[in-house]
Amino acid sequence: MDGNFIVSVCAIIIALASLVVTIWQGIINRKHNILSVKPIPDILTSNFENKIAVTLENNGIGPLIIKDFRAYVGNKYRSCIIDWMPSLPEGIYWSNWLRNFENCAIKPSESKTLIEFKLDLENENQRKIRDTIREALAKVSIEFEYADIYENKMNFPLHILSTFSSSK
Repeated sequence: MDGNFIVSVCAIIIALASLVVTIWQGIINRKHNILSVKPIPDILTSNFENKIAVTLENNGIGPLIIKDFRAYVGNKYRSCIIDWMPSLPEGIYWSNWLRNFENCAIKPSESKTLIEFKLDLENENQRKIRDTIREALAKVSIEFEYADIYENKMNFPLHILSTFSSSK
């Protein structure tokens, strides 16, 4: 064997090792990039004397894209919470609600109010309605499917809005 052959074989081995390390580093970098923009959803409930609300918040560092939202009462589901709520009397309105928000994106550290009712505590009728809304919300459970910007689908497990059942 001459010296040129040995140098050539060593060069090929080093080149192949460099290729393997580069591919491995690319795989690690891709996993890191995906984890770097992962959304982390959370359901927040506001159960106060003057305000009732259910909010979906993104606590992750990447956008949260809602793919399929389900609000359950028993075995039946609908695509938004407002569909399970009682009708409000004439002149009384919901402060905020969200309907048909599939494929809606929530930025990191932002939230979407799914349903909200603010009331005047001096108004006896509104206080009665608030209690009726609490009873209705206590029966609702929420689950949804969401995705990150890489279209990796994830599930938010069934979340029961039981915090509304204990208030009187």
